[in-house]
Amino acid sequence: MIGKRLNDRYKIIRTIGSGGMANVYLAHDMILNRDVAVKMLRLDYVGDGDMLKRFQREAQSATSLAHPNIVSMYDVGDEDDYYYLVMEYVEGMTLKEYIKEFSPVSLDDAVKIMSQLTSAISHAHHNGIIHRDIKPQNILIDRDGTVKITDFGIAMALSATAMTQTNSVMGTVHYLSPEQARGGTASKKSDIYSLGIVMYEMITGRLPFEGESAISIALKHLQSELPHPSSYISNLPQSVENVILKSTAKDEFYRYRSADEMYDDLKTVLDISRENEPIFTVEPDLDATMAIPAIKNKLPLEEMQQTKPLEAQKTVVSPPVKEKEKKKRRKWPWITALVILFLLGTAGVMAAMGMFGPERIQVPDVVGEALEDAETIIEESGLTVGEITYESNDEVPEETVLRSSPKATRTLEEGEPVNLVVSSGKESVEVDGYIGRNFDNTEQLIREAGFENIVEEEEYNEAPAGTIIDQDPEEGEMVIPSETEFTVTISRGPQMAGVPDLTGLTEEELQAFEEESGLTVSVTREEYSDEIAAGGVISQNPEPGTELPIGGQVTVVVSRGAEPAPVNNVVVPVVIEYAQPEEPAEGEDPPEVPGDPEPQTITIYIADRDRTMDEPSEEFTITETVERTLRLVIEQGQTGSYRIERNGEVILEDSISYEENQ
Repeated sequence: MIGKRLNDRYKIIRTIGSGGMANVYLAHDMILNRDVAVKMLRLDYVGDGDMLKRFQREAQSATSLAHPNIVSMYDVGDEDDYYYLVMEYVEGMTLKEYIKEFSPVSLDDAVKIMSQLTSAISHAHHNGIIHRDIKPQNILIDRDGTVKITDFGIAMALSATAMTQTNSVMGTVHYLSPEQARGGTASKKSDIYSLGIVMYEMITGRLPFEGESAISIALKHLQSELPHPSSYISNLPQSVENVILKSTAKDEFYRYRSADEMYDDLKTVLDISRENEPIFTVEPDLDATMAIPAIKNKLPLEEMQQTKPLEAQKTVVSPPVKEKEKKKRRKWPWITALVILFLLGTAGVMAAMGMFGPERIQVPDVVGEALEDAETIIEESGLTVGEITYESNDEVPEETVLRSSPKATRTLEEGEPVNLVVSSGKESVEVDGYIGRNFDNTEQLIREAGFENIVEEEEYNEAPAGTIIDQDPEEGEMVIPSETEFTVTISRGPQMAGVPDLTGLTEEELQAFEEESGLTVSVTREEYSDEIAAGGVISQNPEPGTELPIGGQVTVVVSRGAEPAPVNNVVVPVVIEYAQPEEPAEGEDPPEVPGDPEPQTITIYIADRDRTMDEPSEEFTITETVERTLRLVIEQGQTGSYRIERNGEVILEDSISYEENQ
């Protein structure tokens, strides 16, 4: 696509992003002379009717919105199989990249960003549009700190039919509201929930819910309580935490009633008077199903009679039966005595058997022994080695016994097992991933993970300067931090190249410049110039002396040569006469049979801006008198002329000045 022109207007410069259904390119509007972002539906979705409708819905949603914090939509078009949207180009980074670089975001900056987001979403809601996919990846921040929301690709107009998605859930699972996770209809309060999750991530630097699959994360949004941000950020004002808790309440009823209300709350959230306000809580649902404890207290007689079945009255025990029970109880003392005698006898027998039973052996002390030696000691004592388990230990060497069960000095019967706990050496930990984060903000986290030897390497990269672009060991590896050298490769930022003066360079020289410098040159237009020969560079942007990242672009205006002088198109009508044959002389007889007229050759010569008298302009034959129109192109201050010959003899000629027939 690079270099392609859409509808002879938008020239594709480079790719700036891609998504599930479309690719995004930086392009230049050749008519309005400005950079734009072109979002183009991927070719494999062109035949998908649902995708086309979704793509068109994004255009309809975005074009109905006009707000400083929403990316502007400029144009919608298609060419061949290319369907595209032309939008405002925001030069900066996504909020996701911003969080990675500055995590955790300061409270002042977080509140400023959230205020802009709630203002934008409020505008969309007032126009009947629900975004339904609010996430940091869809939020852009330009160089001035202005926030702009984009990607209304799954937005829904409230005026349209709001159909519940039962088999699919639209949106990104980490920022999905509970009602969307269960397949319900998204509402304005669904966007408010997603805004709360975005604010949570900015302030804590992490997502509230993680899981091995999208389903497990969605279930946490439905069932699990949101971890309080204050558990990760110390001294967090309660007012700030309350904004997050209120916007992410499971029940929509307890969330902010509108984005406007959330915006108003953010205005005063950092006021000192609100710093220690009561924590936001949701009232318990008294109508919810709950376990009822068993009733232990006896009911009043009246209530018992009301609830007891009639048949139960027939089962009341009569006094004679109770008398019989009393007689039975009198036999228990005899039974108790017999049991005691039996136990005493058994104990005596067991004591006697102990004298002749298996030998009891004292458990040897094997703590501190190597596992192989400990196994030998235990087996030589007459016992066996039971279950062996491993436990990490920073001080005891690997394969050394930490403890036994039973402990030493306890006794066991011959052949019984002794279980051992053995040191596995220093604890191995799973390496976290730090790629994409700012090193200065992340170095302490790496050290807290136990890595003492950190090696820093630098190289040029498109990532912002100071960003970690590679790490060794890699994320997920199991290592012993204190014994591992942790190498981080840090971006020095894009490699820069100086822009020289390109004035006068030809197309071939510009190609050589591109190969040597690593920069690209794009011709924006051509203009007449009396000073620069045709094909040479007249002007450039940026100016000479500017530095650009390798791969950056220089735009140039190319000369068409000197502007041609004004011309006068002169039209000259002429009559070319056919020369009649001569009459027979006196005494000569006329031809007996008159024949066809003999053809005569006409040659026309013209001298003007484009022609000279050296070559005929036109040549033909006639057999009768004809009329002809001559056209001369005469430049300002010049003279044109023509000459007409018949059979080599000049019959007409004239000169014409520029001013004639003006």
